[in-house]
Amino acid sequence: ATTEPDSEVSAVLTAAPAEQVVGYNINLQLAVKDSQGNAITGDNTLSFYALNQAEGVEFGTVTEKDGVYSATVTSKRAGKITIGVKSDSHDFSGVKKEITFIEDRQQVTFS
Repeated sequence: ATTEPDSEVSAVLTAAPAEQVVGYNINLQLAVKDSQGNAITGDNTLSFYALNQAEGVEFGTVTEKDGVYSATVTSKRAGKITIGVKSDSHDFSGVKKEITFIEDRQQVTFS
């Protein structure tokens, strides 16, 4: 049996929080199910990436439990970042989520 990209995959990408201070983590979660609603597990080729403004953006290691793939993302720069998902096993080209990193307004320096 050949494994080819399955178009009947449903994937829901969530980010919590959707807005975060520069240098802190946003938690990404991707819940993946097949056309029958069964969790798709064991996709070790799945990864998250930034579609824009990738400089200074870092992703943590992807972990998977019961078909939910999780990773953290942080940025050294403020701005909106669109997160995408890629995999050798499934087509996630339509899965995107916008997150925002903001400057920490609490860190005011007095000289």
